[in-house]
Amino acid sequence: MATNDGVAGSVPVSDGRDGPALALDGAASHAARQFENAEASRPDVPSAPSTDDPPLDAIGNAPLKGRDPLYRYQWHLKNRGQHAIARDRPTPGVDLNIGNLHRTGVTGKGVVVGVSEPRMATIHAGHEDLADNMVLPARDYRPGSDWKPSSHATSVAGIIAAVGGNGKGGRGVAPEAKILDLGRFEARMHPRPALINESFGAKQNMFDPYRKRKVFKDAQQDASLIVRAAGNEFMEGGPGRRAKAGANDARPDVGYMSANTDVRASRWNVVNVGAVNAEGRKSSYSRTGSSLWVSGLGGEFGREKGGYVSRYDKHMPDNAIHGAAIIAPDVTDCSWGWEYSDNPGPDRFINGMATGAPSELNPDCRYTGLFNGTSAAAPTVTGVAALMLQVNPALTWRDIKYLLAITARKVDAERQPIQWEGMTLEDGWVVNAAKRPFSNWYGFGLVDAKRAVDAARDFRGLAPAIDSGWQRTTGKPVPIPYRDESAGYSAMRFERDMRVEAVQIRLQTTHKTPRNLRIALVSPSGTRSIVLPPLTGLTRFSHNFESTDGSHVKEFFSINRVATNAFLDENAKGKWKLQVVDVRDPRADQASLLSWDLQVLGH
Repeated sequence: MATNDGVAGSVPVSDGRDGPALALDGAASHAARQFENAEASRPDVPSAPSTDDPPLDAIGNAPLKGRDPLYRYQWHLKNRGQHAIARDRPTPGVDLNIGNLHRTGVTGKGVVVGVSEPRMATIHAGHEDLADNMVLPARDYRPGSDWKPSSHATSVAGIIAAVGGNGKGGRGVAPEAKILDLGRFEARMHPRPALINESFGAKQNMFDPYRKRKVFKDAQQDASLIVRAAGNEFMEGGPGRRAKAGANDARPDVGYMSANTDVRASRWNVVNVGAVNAEGRKSSYSRTGSSLWVSGLGGEFGREKGGYVSRYDKHMPDNAIHGAAIIAPDVTDCSWGWEYSDNPGPDRFINGMATGAPSELNPDCRYTGLFNGTSAAAPTVTGVAALMLQVNPALTWRDIKYLLAITARKVDAERQPIQWEGMTLEDGWVVNAAKRPFSNWYGFGLVDAKRAVDAARDFRGLAPAIDSGWQRTTGKPVPIPYRDESAGYSAMRFERDMRVEAVQIRLQTTHKTPRNLRIALVSPSGTRSIVLPPLTGLTRFSHNFESTDGSHVKEFFSINRVATNAFLDENAKGKWKLQVVDVRDPRADQASLLSWDLQVLGH
């Protein structure tokens, strides 16, 4: 709910302190030219299915030995508007655009993907649709045994690399990739994979407070790409807890918990993934924020007509309850796993795969039609990245991130800014000065497998990275205004001539009610990114923090690190501005923005 075995040519990241920044490199220029026209005409989702798509029973360079019986329901791979084990049919064209990749042999072959799970949970490696693609041999698991594998981990692994063409279950996005279960001790004996899926995140409704000292090792020297789930707490408590979006002052259309509070998601080598449903819109639960990079397909809750709905879910939107979920492997045990835990009693029907008893579609409870969340969305992106690495093993994590972004498809294209009493709480789609569209709800858009693979084939790699290091403001504290769009700015001059890949900021204030604040960063080109929308359920960190002069200030709101990806490919040189505005409290000017720091990764 994220190694470098197979990735050659990884470029160490400079600390950016020695020598001038590099000009735009030839590879990036080539990529920019290659996709400039494609970006302008990039199709929105949904779109009509292509008439050139391969038959359902083809994978690799030959027909399947046996049809995968559940593939026809896997709308995230091929969406024709078919029945998908839920009441509501998917909108045709809302899929990963696998196209003819599998048919032409692009299946992830030769790529090893690591799966990391909370609390070292492990995959059911002996599952009939996973065993042939597992690096480590299966442990001895039988129904009723003391050791139990994780349904969550098993479903995640299956979305990435369930075996295709074996006549069982469905198939993965990369059906010939190999899975290394990082929850097992033996995984330490193997090279670290180039791709790691982390279908989990920090479930916290506060930012870590500002600290002058470094609190964790930066990931720049890590050659792995981490694909991480953005989280499911857009509605208070997450799926299955409470349907009311937000709490206290929180606005339902802004969401209760931001994806930005997960500090790990702000690290350079992380692809933070939001979820899109089968209608081509943000999944009801998916957290939002400027730290999102792209979106994958996570679906909704998968109930069929007449299917059981718990008392916790009854107040959720109807299209969320009955929207298609993701078909995936489950642990092989009718007394354990999704089909058991989501079903409160025998013969309690949820959908055609979860009936409270063995069903025709799922006689041994080996599969589920109920998997969802950003936990499901992240492995769809990881699978696409595996396809990219197959066609170009020299790609670094920076290359993969970049190509995923510039080839993603815009979803929910008409989405408008969120307004409240004359104030903009959250922007809609914003096109930056480099013509890159970005949304806090979707990142750069829904991943597009065919476009990403085509871009990867001949990509020559980005220039060596430049990490600017933290640059601090030196001016006086700036009063925080009340509902004044023209005030509350603090400026910083950035002298490096470099092309942006990602930006991080940290800040200190004397404000005590962070849910009232809207914090936005404006680039030298004039692009605005709202890094903290107001009226969420955000709380301040209750402990002291260390200020820049070494003193300790009690109970004031600060942020240790938060990312925004909205400025991709812009030039970083010039005046950056941070704006902090209070949208609720007329006494806001009694508080101030004390200082803020900026760090840019680019080339």
